[in-house]
Amino acid sequence: MARVALFVLLLIAGLALAGGLADAFGLTVFAPEVPAILTAQLAWSGVTMPLGVGLAVLAGYVQDLDAGGVTGLGALAYGVGFVVLARLARRFAVPGAVGRLLVCAAFVAFVDLVVLVGMVAALPSVPGRRIWDPHAWDAVAWHVAATALAGPAVWLVAEAAARRVGLDRVTLVPRTGGADR
Repeated sequence: MARVALFVLLLIAGLALAGGLADAFGLTVFAPEVPAILTAQLAWSGVTMPLGVGLAVLAGYVQDLDAGGVTGLGALAYGVGFVVLARLARRFAVPGAVGRLLVCAAFVAFVDLVVLVGMVAALPSVPGRRIWDPHAWDAVAWHVAATALAGPAVWLVAEAAARRVGLDRVTLVPRTGGADR
């Protein structure tokens, strides 16, 4: 329960901070997607798959509501993306800021691609909504860059907050009852 409360608190604070900075500086695309960073960090925190997918879908839904897009596209992208990230987290460590930057960039690129393709499929009658539109790809590139640059800092804040409330990384491998070493 503490993990859920911490995630929701960080999610709301991150959206408010990123949205406030974007509004203060007049930015539209070059604002980091904090829910994507928190979801990527959550995959490497060792949560169970059902809890992680539930929180990822919640983060995607909140991002959908915040962005004003088609509700459910972001939630779908976050849920599927979390499953992929959780599988990768079982196999690979994320070394330092560069690794975290790459993970956040890849995750938000995946989410943006799913949302962009979903928007084109869901809204075919909207003029200017084409998958090959260069402005759409510029927006995706700037969004990925902003999220990647903010990724390591937000990741560290989320880890520090989890450590502060006593939620250190737990093992994903079930104990089989052998001798402790």
